Amino acid sequence: MELSAKAAEFADTIIRLYGEKKQAKAEGAGENANDKPKETVPVEIVKDKYSVDYTKWEKMPETADEDPTKKLSPEENEYLKQMGCFHDRRKERELYEKSTKEKLDNAKRFKEEGNAALKVKDYEKASYLYQKALLQFDYTFTDTKEEDEIFNKEKEACHLNFGLVRSYQKNFEDALNQYALALQINKKSIKALYRMAQIYIQQDKFEEAREKIEKAKEFDPQNAEVANLMLELQRKVEAHKQREKNVYKNIFSG
Repeated sequence: MELSAKAAEFADTIIRLYGEKKQAKAEGAGENANDKPKETVPVEIVKDKYSVDYTKWEKMPETADEDPTKKLSPEENEYLKQMGCFHDRRKERELYEKSTKEKLDNAKRFKEEGNAALKVKDYEKASYLYQKALLQFDYTFTDTKEEDEIFNKEKEACHLNFGLVRSYQKNFEDALNQYALALQINKKSIKALYRMAQIYIQQDKFEEAREKIEKAKEFDPQNAEVANLMLELQRKVEAHKQREKNVYKNIFSG
């Protein structure tokens, strides 16, 4: 109770002092009523990042660069050319409208040029040419059995060779994808199965490698290269087991 009484006394004192100060201010204002009022200085309001008014940008007139009549075509726009964002279907339409024979001939020519680049280990050029060859197939629709055979033969070869290039470039996921696409055309492709197994062995994916080798042996039981690859796989598995055994031995002996 003693604390409450002191608090009440303090509050009364504050109220009294405030009243006296207010009265003195009012009297002073009356005496200086004829004086020129002081000029007020505008207070600058600082806006945070969430209160900025962006509407002024919406009202700005278009510049010459934004004039639709002056916009660059996709071919003239260097940025779009670099990004590959043409949205211009003329090239695709031109390719589509070519005859099936012309597209198959072009695909074969690009494939052979890619093979030549692969032989001299120009992998970037070879990769580019195989992709150009494969693009021809995307716009080719065969009409005869003969065209079907040429289409499948050339496209399978492109996927196989492109996969080989990607392997040399250490892009194994791409290589596996190309071999898988070759198998979609020819499920008995020994080259595709063999090369996939080789990659899996390098990656220590022994079960996947064994599956591909056994599949290749099923289609070609007398293939010596496939048999040798199985022996290589067995040696790799044994070496891997021995390394694991040594690791555990060192752990428990330490």
